[in-house]
This record gives sequence, C-alpha cells and structure tokens, in this order.
Amino acid sequence: MRPRLKRGVRNALLGAGGAVVALRGPKAGKRALAFHEVPDLAPFRDLLDRLLTEYDVLPLQDWLTAPPGRRTQLTLTFDDGYASWHAAVAPLLEERRLSAVFFVSSGLVGLQGEEAREFARNRLRRTRELRFIGVRELKDLAQHPLFEVGGHTLTHADLGRVKDPRTARAEVAEDQARLEDWLGAPVRWFAYPFGAPRNVSSAARLAVEELGISAAFTLIPGWWDPSTGDRFLIGRDAVDPSLPVSLSRAWLRGGYDRLYALKTAVVSRPAPDSAV
Repeated sequence: MRPRLKRGVRNALLGAGGAVVALRGPKAGKRALAFHEVPDLAPFRDLLDRLLTEYDVLPLQDWLTAPPGRRTQLTLTFDDGYASWHAAVAPLLEERRLSAVFFVSSGLVGLQGEEAREFARNRLRRTRELRFIGVRELKDLAQHPLFEVGGHTLTHADLGRVKDPRTARAEVAEDQARLEDWLGAPVRWFAYPFGAPRNVSSAARLAVEELGISAAFTLIPGWWDPSTGDRFLIGRDAVDPSLPVSLSRAWLRGGYDRLYALKTAVVSRPAPDSAV
C-alpha cells in the first residue's frame, strides 16, 4: 500500500476508533509519546503547546511513579539520535520547561556522509538523507537538567530477529557502556528499536532487566498501569505532529489501541520467543 493511502486509511480508522472511545466517556491514565526526527518544527511546536494545555506532561521518573490524576499524564521520548534534537527540539522543550528522554543507538552517533546513509538504509530502514547527532551535542543534551539519554542498542538491531541471547545482550550492554562512557552518567532507560511485538523477544527483555535498566519501552500504543503493567514492556504512542487535532486527540484517548493490535495480528507474526 502506498504511504499516502496507508496514512489515509489509518486516519479514517483512527477517527472511527476515537469516536467509539469517546462514547465510553473520558478516561484519565498514563501514556508515553515517542518521536523520532522532527523535520517540520511548526506542527511539533503547536502539538507541544496543546499537550501543555490539555494534559499533565511529566518527566519520565515522575510519570512512572506519580498517582493517577484527573487528567491524562504524558511523558515525552525520542528515538534513534538526530542532529535536530540538539539544534531545534531541545530549545522548544526548554522554552516550555518540558522534560524528555532521548533514546540513542550509539553506533550512529557522529556518522556522516556515506556511513550515515548506509546506517540509515541498512539499520533504520530509511532512504532519505538523515543528519545524526554528534558526541558533543549528545553530551550537551545529557547535561541539561530537563533531559536524559537512554539506550536504543548499539546498531539499532531488530531484537526480535536476534536469535542468540548473547548477541541480544551485547547489543544492549555495549550501547549502554558506550553511552555511559561518553556521558559520565548511568543509562537507566531503554527503548526497543522498531518497537512492534515482532521486534521484541523474551531474551531481549531479560537482558534489559539484568543490565539494571529501570524501564524499557516499545512502540505499541496503550495505557500504562503501574499496578499491572510490565515495567520492561511499556507501550508508547508514535503520534505524528502533523495529524489534525481531532485525530491526535482520538489517538491519546486510546482510539488507535485496538486497531493497532488488530493490524499487528493480521499482518505480522511475533518472534518465536516473543515477549509481547
């Protein structure tokens, strides 16, 4: 299916799902948001302003432990490692006093030219030109009191396809060690690359827990309940900042949750020892 048509179908289903959820009445809970590169700042800025107005946006540690409030509680995360985080995203967050965790695949840090294009094509499955963050900019982010850096594997590995538990552990451990060496601070958060059920295995989840990570995140949309949820399989919403307001609201009410579960059940198979 062509990307534009695929988005159109998704948005139509999202709107329908949001309408169904709205009929059940308002629900307050916890949801985590995930972003990647932010090429267009205007809609991202507008989204941040709206999130501040309509939700309680918390630092990750507070989000995990705070008792539920009257409004939905959100936390902000970013995946991979892009130059725009330091140049453009961080200033917007700082202006609004918004905290964020940046999940970094350390193998891409500082790559330029053909090396960057090869990593983007072979590891991120992206064909467009991407600019990756450098070590100096990453350190600058990590030293800011609003921001923290988390792990995202050494090579942006699809951990659902990694059959050898030692290799899965090495992807997490070597990334964690390299980031901690650069930053001089512990890396206590992790996000699974790609983040769908088929991209996470029980071996990867076990490795994350054994390495002392405090919490780990997928890209499976859903509510987070600290009393019943697995702290090493926390879902996130990959909300597109350019979505119409009505659709992003529907998404954050849970309008995409069941649709996503149905889609993944139909079009994909989990890894043989899938953890989710």
